[in-house]
Amino acid sequence: TYLDAWQSDKTSFRSIIDNGSRRWKQMAWTLLLTNIVTWGPIVIGLILLLLSLPNIGTPQGIVALLGAYYTFIFGLGASLVMAIFTVYSYPAVVVDNLSGFRALRHSFRVASQNLALTVTYGTVRVIFQVLSSLIVIFAGFIGLPLTSLATAVLSLLLTPVLHSTKTMIYYH
Repeated sequence: TYLDAWQSDKTSFRSIIDNGSRRWKQMAWTLLLTNIVTWGPIVIGLILLLLSLPNIGTPQGIVALLGAYYTFIFGLGASLVMAIFTVYSYPAVVVDNLSGFRALRHSFRVASQNLALTVTYGTVRVIFQVLSSLIVIFAGFIGLPLTSLATAVLSLLLTPVLHSTKTMIYYH
């Protein structure tokens, strides 16, 4: 749909339905693999960290906790790097009709060829998420009841722009 909108300057609700029903299996498979590859390292580190907590009273438990902590930190770094390089796996499904590991490989290739642009996109995306969260948190403190609604509307307006930008970076 984003590709159609960029190419024809408009899109219809019918286009959204058609595009969504056409490649949903490929997109679901790619989504699953992308999330496993991207967030797997931090999840493994977190599991090890949680498993080492009950044994903290022994010297072996402290060593296990330190090892799990460093594994968690390494997993966090690995997941953040993977998030940068897997960002184009979903556009690969749509634009090049790839799925699964082929879409991931393509995403790695496009991200490494456009690393500065990809990091800039990721930075803008993170800033948007942090600002949205801060709006909800701080507006709640001052008693604004519609903050969740305002954040939802803001997300509905800006998220398609960010996804469209990501798709166009991949496309070009």
